[in-house]
Amino acid sequence: MPTEPRTGVPISRQEEPAKELRQRPLPHTVTGLNSRDHALQKDSAPDGTLIVGKGIRFKGDISACDCLVVEGEVEASLVAQRLVVAKDGRFQGTAKVANAEVAGSFVGNLDVTDKLLIRGTGRVAGGCRYARISIEDGGVITGDVNAKSGHLESLSLETPQQKTAIS
Repeated sequence: MPTEPRTGVPISRQEEPAKELRQRPLPHTVTGLNSRDHALQKDSAPDGTLIVGKGIRFKGDISACDCLVVEGEVEASLVAQRLVVAKDGRFQGTAKVANAEVAGSFVGNLDVTDKLLIRGTGRVAGGCRYARISIEDGGVITGDVNAKSGHLESLSLETPQQKTAIS
């Protein structure tokens, strides 16, 4: 009977498939995301990137990462440069980030200092502030949604022809 190399404990035949599973390579790209936009590779993910994989649940505060990629479930308070919620990912809590891309589900308070992108499969619910926003067909945002001041153009009821005539 074969033994576990680290412990010397005998391995039963029923455990052998689990050993094969442990040796299976990781996926090369983050699921549900557009590879032209980020293509996070397993060997080339930038320093400071935290990936919460599919089937993983994380709860706590996250402040020492540049980019959080959520493929599983996260309940947290986040301060980072970038948040990416994959198609099957779920984030619940508060996040203050420069850029966010949501293809899965975000519930809570989201403060985006630059650009928020909601993919066609994305759902954002709760309080949301952003400087710029892009929502693909099918994407949903609900709750208290506000553009940050300083990024709003002044609104006018005048038509472009009326403005020209006044000038």
